[in-house]
Amino acid sequence: MSTNPFNGLITDGFKNLHVNMITEVIRGCSVTCRVYFGITKYDDCANCVFDPIGNKSANRYQTGGPAPFAMGQCPMCGGAGKIGNEQTEDISLAPIYDYKSWIPGITSNVHSPDGLVQTVSVLEDTFSTLRRAKEIVFDTSIDSIVRPRFEIYSEPEPCGMGSSTFCLTMWKRIENG
Repeated sequence: MSTNPFNGLITDGFKNLHVNMITEVIRGCSVTCRVYFGITKYDDCANCVFDPIGNKSANRYQTGGPAPFAMGQCPMCGGAGKIGNEQTEDISLAPIYDYKSWIPGITSNVHSPDGLVQTVSVLEDTFSTLRRAKEIVFDTSIDSIVRPRFEIYSEPEPCGMGSSTFCLTMWKRIENG
């Protein structure tokens, strides 16, 4: 009976070295991405008078508002009296656009990768943000050139070698985004 020459090769020190190395590679290859959480907060419209009884716009112009109007609904809030603010946060992710380079796992059920992007990140840096994400714009440094938006396609999935140190997430491009 032969003994395994690799027995004991994968030590805790080797695993820590691997985690530290991959963490730095991911952080080094990451770009700043803007995550959109959707409308999570509503503010009073600064353009019209709010009617607290009807809980909507009184459809009367608020003196000093940005878009004067004479009759009809307020052009800023459409008569709602409130304007939704889309909450965002910038995080660092490493996007992988080429499906042949994707890390296996959450992509096993993807048959047509057109419009899909996989991101990898350090779990402790991004997981709580990604769980709340609705949409994302990759690489905010090129916003003025191109700004496609992507919606979350699969929940963030923890992964790693013997630990859940990293996070994989799939995104699908939004048409007209």
